[in-house]
Amino acid sequence: MTDQSTEALRIEAMRLALCQKMDEAEEKAIKSLAGYKFYMFGYWAAAWVKYNQLAKEMGVIEKNRPSPFAEFVNVAKARTETAARKVILREMLESKKGHGAYIEIKGDPLCEREGNVYGLMSKLNVTCGHESVDSANRTKRKLERHSGKDTVRVVEGPCPAYVADLAARGDQTDD
Repeated sequence: MTDQSTEALRIEAMRLALCQKMDEAEEKAIKSLAGYKFYMFGYWAAAWVKYNQLAKEMGVIEKNRPSPFAEFVNVAKARTETAARKVILREMLESKKGHGAYIEIKGDPLCEREGNVYGLMSKLNVTCGHESVDSANRTKRKLERHSGKDTVRVVEGPCPAYVADLAARGDQTDD
């Protein structure tokens, strides 16, 4: 056997060994999770990730294998984002903290008026919802220069369009 063929056999043996270890780690991670053994799931999932990194670094594989745990991560991210939206909505409705006032033009929230979202709001760098009435009044003065004094007003409380948008995405205030 030549040195080149010996090296090829050695690399193939390493590839097979690492792939076997990755398959074993994946199986043990899933079984651990199914058995509510979260600590062991983390151990075996981390082992799989490390084997994947090693295989790439050693040149045994050309690119990392896709994570078998990506589906779990996506579910966790979605639940985290939904939980965060629920907290924001609950705070808005209970205390008005962080969303103390919003801007209306001719009776409609600024964010709902056609052409305002990408037009006037972008041009003047303003938003519909504000933490305080003072902040909303500063925006009102900016807008009055462009829309007229009789058309712009500040309303206390969270923007109803924003609250409706959060609610429409399935964010209920009840747990």
